[in-house]
Amino acid sequence: MNQWLIARAEVLERQIRHQQAGANLPVEELEIPRSAARLVFEANANRLDLLGPDLASATAYCHASFERAEWQLIATPEDIGGHELDVLHTISAKLEKTPMYLEAFAAGAAPLIAPADRKTIFTPPAIEPVS
Repeated sequence: MNQWLIARAEVLERQIRHQQAGANLPVEELEIPRSAARLVFEANANRLDLLGPDLASATAYCHASFERAEWQLIATPEDIGGHELDVLHTISAKLEKTPMYLEAFAAGAAPLIAPADRKTIFTPPAIEPVS
């Protein structure tokens, strides 16, 4: 999911530069990993409790944040701007922190998230409603 977010941010940055330069180019589309990400999450959702409440919450929250942002970007592909980039970068930060804790958990570490990382993971991205 994070690779898609990074690629999407690069596409948006390129499109913003073209718009600022006066070019009228069509919105580039990216292959959406929605189905694969959703399948993996749903196949393992009934086992989230094994991670403990902290890590299970982080995993579910990151997945929900990704899906909401993905839906928002698909619903309004013509509205390209800095806000979308901010959302992508915020969610990308969440998706970098959470796997770090999942890897530590798999290696036998306690599934407790540090306070600073908790703020990064659980601060909601400011996603504007679709009008």
